[in-house]
Amino acid sequence: MDARFDDFDNDAYTLAYLLHPKYHGAGLKNSLFIQLLSTAANFGYNMGYSKEKCKHLCGQLKRYKDKRFPFNIPYDDNYETPDLWWNIIDGYDELKQLALKLFAIMPSSASCEHGFSKLGWLSGKYRINLSTQSLESLAKMSSYYLSNLKKELVYYGQNISTEEISFIRF
Repeated sequence: MDARFDDFDNDAYTLAYLLHPKYHGAGLKNSLFIQLLSTAANFGYNMGYSKEKCKHLCGQLKRYKDKRFPFNIPYDDNYETPDLWWNIIDGYDELKQLALKLFAIMPSSASCEHGFSKLGWLSGKYRINLSTQSLESLAKMSSYYLSNLKKELVYYGQNISTEEISFIRF
């Protein structure tokens, strides 16, 4: 359960929670909100925003959290989706673009991306040419062993001498 929680415990997911019009980040502590301001500014920078636009983005995020106009428009999840709600917002383009970008990411594709980033060492600096099937097999093995490490390696985390290891192997 903890490993599954860790998969979703990242700033992008938390920022998406904050920007969901149904929740407006309900229950988030101020310390986490301050961290998310930095995360939003980094996302803005990666989206090509200037330093000034990143400051605007943070100001807009503060207005959004306080539910100031136009961010106080009611949201009904029976009739609309977060992207429809954000498209209603006029002005506040930096925050709107960030929210729409975050809600455009499908969780299934994000986990796929996470899997490929784990295998980045395979196609990194040395550009090893592996077939798709080989990469897929390596990804499956890596994922399996990382999620079942303690079950597969009974002696994981134990201080064992070389003699004991030799005895275990034979």
